[in-house]
Amino acid sequence: MTRFSIRVFLILACSCLFVPGYTNARVSSLTGSFFIREGYDSNIYRTKNNEVSGWTTTISPRLLYTLQGETDSLSFSYGPGFSHDHKTDKTKVDHQLDLIGDKYFSRVFHASLRETYIRSSNTYLQPEQLIQEVRLLKDYKTTTRLWTNTVSLQTDYTYGPGGVFRFGYTNYILEHLTPQTNTNANSNYIRHNPSTSLSYRFNNYFGMLASYGYIKGDFDSAPDLETNNPGLRLNYIYSPNTTFFGSYDFSKTDYSGNQSPPSYKTHAVALGTDHAIDPKTKFSCFAGFARNERQSVSRDAFNFGLNLTKALERGALSFNGNSGFEQANFNGQNDGLSRYWSVGGSLNYQLTEKSNINAYAGYRHDDYLQQTPPEKENAYSGGGGYSFLFARWYTISFQYGYLQVNSNNSANDYIDNRFYIAFGAAKELWRW
Repeated sequence: MTRFSIRVFLILACSCLFVPGYTNARVSSLTGSFFIREGYDSNIYRTKNNEVSGWTTTISPRLLYTLQGETDSLSFSYGPGFSHDHKTDKTKVDHQLDLIGDKYFSRVFHASLRETYIRSSNTYLQPEQLIQEVRLLKDYKTTTRLWTNTVSLQTDYTYGPGGVFRFGYTNYILEHLTPQTNTNANSNYIRHNPSTSLSYRFNNYFGMLASYGYIKGDFDSAPDLETNNPGLRLNYIYSPNTTFFGSYDFSKTDYSGNQSPPSYKTHAVALGTDHAIDPKTKFSCFAGFARNERQSVSRDAFNFGLNLTKALERGALSFNGNSGFEQANFNGQNDGLSRYWSVGGSLNYQLTEKSNINAYAGYRHDDYLQQTPPEKENAYSGGGGYSFLFARWYTISFQYGYLQVNSNNSANDYIDNRFYIAFGAAKELWRW
């Protein structure tokens, strides 16, 4: 079965769960929108020396259909992007499709469906996606055209006070449409990721969460992999605003195929807390120890996570930090196991009723342990933007992003500056 056939089958099979039943209390709407974006990239080939800049003009119309019922909702949107490269004087057509469905079959059983398809030279077709998530696919090697598709289905069954049984499945496909010089970077793949979890409340003070995840990676030009990841978390509910917990996670990754790398295991333990400082400020933190075992070599890492969010009167502020081991086989470069740490923060603030600003900054360090010799990488990112709504339906926006990568492999070093200005409009066309 081809990747395209798999994608169509998954979408149709999952969508059958979300076919709405008949009811008078259902509202449908159709919204049309478009944007025109002028974008600048200071280093389109992500090189350390002999940087080449580029300008692109993108025009993208878009249609959004929504259906809202008493127990279900459905939204579907599609938008092509006609992108003209002023350097090559060529125009290419990008595509983005999104499908979201939610349905309550009863008071205790809920299901949700998410589908996103992108075909583009830049995996962030929409302006707000252009810069922020630079590590979804490793940014500095994704300069060729590719398509990605993500289908995820999640079901929740609630039983008793604090009890939830959850089952989910995510399918992700990556395929490069033009070849790349880096063999690993051209590792097209299909990733299957079923998962399940069970939460249970023993009494007013103690509870647990048991989970299991499985990953099957089917690569074109790299060894396939399988990962099993069980976990257990025990909760102590100190007060309505504070929970203390301890957790243990185990993962085992096995490879198959020619020239397969050695299998490895990872153990991670941690103690932490979830705390609501006040109704607008939430704090979550855990700290512990992680160990990776590969052949006869053991490596240790500080297992840490921190997330602080504060709702402002007109916006939101967040700060996060993480460290430990991470599987980086699916970032478009097949980098393998990484020992990493990262910090970052973001701000979204509504200046006036019609204007908004955003800003973000981050740092990440990676040690790619499966590479020979191990590659060390530091990435610095930052940026911000402004948007203004006028005449009810129109928006003008600006966005800037900075990314610097330093590595002990100097071939991967680069600095990139990106900027765009966009004009857009959106209007509801029909409601029935």
